[in-house]
Amino acid sequence: MCKYKNCPKAEEEYKKTGYCIFHCDKEKFTEKEIKKFKDEFWKYFEEQEKDKIVKKLDFVGFEFPKTFSFDDGLKFKKLLDFRDVVFNDDLSFVDAVFNGGVDFTTAGFNGKVDFQGAIFRVGAIFRWVTFSCEARFLDATFECDAHFEMAKFKDKSNFRMAKFNGGAIFAETSFRGTDFEMTNFAKDAEFKKVVFEDDAKFRYTTFNGDTNFNETKFYRSVEFVGHSMKITVSMYGSRIDNWDENQVFLKNSHVNFSDSNFEHPEKVQFVNVDLSKASFLHCKDIDKIGRFEKIKWAQKGKFSKRKAIYDEIKTDKPYVYIADKPYEYDVIANKPYEFIAEIYRKLRLNYEHNLRFSEAGDFYIGEMEMRRKNVKLFGREIKNRILNLISRNISLIAWYRNFSYYGENYFLPVVWMFAITLGFAFYYYSPADFFTGFDIHGINASNFLESWKTSIMILFQMPPEQMTFSIFIERILGVLFVALFVLALRRKFKKGGE
Repeated sequence: MCKYKNCPKAEEEYKKTGYCIFHCDKEKFTEKEIKKFKDEFWKYFEEQEKDKIVKKLDFVGFEFPKTFSFDDGLKFKKLLDFRDVVFNDDLSFVDAVFNGGVDFTTAGFNGKVDFQGAIFRVGAIFRWVTFSCEARFLDATFECDAHFEMAKFKDKSNFRMAKFNGGAIFAETSFRGTDFEMTNFAKDAEFKKVVFEDDAKFRYTTFNGDTNFNETKFYRSVEFVGHSMKITVSMYGSRIDNWDENQVFLKNSHVNFSDSNFEHPEKVQFVNVDLSKASFLHCKDIDKIGRFEKIKWAQKGKFSKRKAIYDEIKTDKPYVYIADKPYEYDVIANKPYEFIAEIYRKLRLNYEHNLRFSEAGDFYIGEMEMRRKNVKLFGREIKNRILNLISRNISLIAWYRNFSYYGENYFLPVVWMFAITLGFAFYYYSPADFFTGFDIHGINASNFLESWKTSIMILFQMPPEQMTFSIFIERILGVLFVALFVLALRRKFKKGGE
C-alpha cells in the first residue's frame, strides 16, 4: 500500500518502500527502474486523458527520476495537478499547450526547466515553487492569471517576450537574475515584496495595468529602459527601522529608467525609495509623476549639500557605469549635459507643483549647473579641455553662480556688496594710492570711514551731485547685487524660510 495521502495508486507498493513507484524515492533508481517508471507514468497519463469522467490529472507528490522529460509541443487537455512534485533532472515543456490549466504549487525543479513558447490557456499556478536551476519562460503566453507568489528562483530566470494576458502575481517572489525584456503585462502586475538578489531587466517592457513594486528590494542593477507603464505604478519602501535596510533599491543597485514612458504619470508613485543611483535619461513625463515622497537622491557639494541625480554624478567621473555589466565601466565620450538639464527641469516643475520649493531649488541649481557646463562655440561643443574649462567659468551663467548661487543664496550678494563698497572706499579715500598701494598705518580711520559711507550711499543709488566714471560703475554694480539679493531673499521666503 502507498502511504502517500490520496495516492491514485494507493493499492500498489514498490519494493517494500511503503510508497508506489510514483511517490517513492528515486535517488538510487537504476536505468531499468527509470524505464519502468516512464512506462507506468505514460500508461497512467493516457488512461486519465481518455477517461471522460476525470476532470484533472492527479500527479500530486510524484517524484520524477533523472532523464525523465515531456516531449516538446505536447497538448494537455485537462487540468494538470503537479502540487508537491519533485523533478530531479532538466525538464522541457517547450511549445506545450496547457488547455485545462496547471498547478505546480510547492513543486521543486532540481534541474533546468524550459517553458519556451508554452501556452497556458487557463490559470497557471507556480506558488511556493523552487527553481534550483535556470528557468525559461521565453515567449510563453499566459491567457489567464499567472501566480508565482513566494516562488524561489535560485538561478537565472528568463521571461523575455512573455505575454501575460491576465494578471501577473509575483508577490514575495525571490529572483537571482531575471530578464523581462519586451514582456507584455496586459493587466495588473504585482511585484510587492519581491526580492531581486541579482540584476533585473525590464527593457522595453509594457505594463498596461496597475503595477505594484511596493516594498520590493533590488540588491543589484535594475533597468526600466524604454518600458511603458500605462496605468497606476507604485514603488513604496517599508521604512521600519532604518533607511538602509528597508528601502526599495539597496546600496549596490543601479536603476535605469532611461527612455521609459509613463502613459499615466499622475498615477505613478515613488515613496521611500532610494534613487541615488537611478538614471532618468530621456524618461518622459517625470514632471507629471504623481508622487515623490521620502526619496533618497544622490548628493553634490563639499560644504553645502544639494540633491542631485545619478546622471549628473556620472558626468563627474572619467568612466561611466555600463547597465549590462554593473561592475564594468567605459570612457564617457559625450556627456549629455543638455538632457540632464532637462531631467532637472522636469523634477523642479514636479516639486514646485507639489509646493516643495526647497527641494525644487536643489533641482534648479542642478539644471543651471548642467547649462553652465554645456558650453558651445557657434553651436558646437568645445572639445579642448582647457578652453572648455575656461569657457564654463567665465560665462554669464558662471557669474550668476558666483554672485548668488543661481539666486538660491542671499548671503553671497551681501558678501559681494560688502567687498564692493570696501574696495570703492579705498579708491574714494585716495585715488592716487589705489593702484600703487596703501600704507595701512598711514590711513586716517575717520576719513576712511567717511569714504566707506559715501561708497555705501552710492551703491544704494544715493550718489553725490558730481558724477564720475567710478561712481557710475558702482551704481551699476549696486543695481545688480541689490536685485540679486532681493531675488534670493524672495526665493527664501517662497520656500517658507527653510
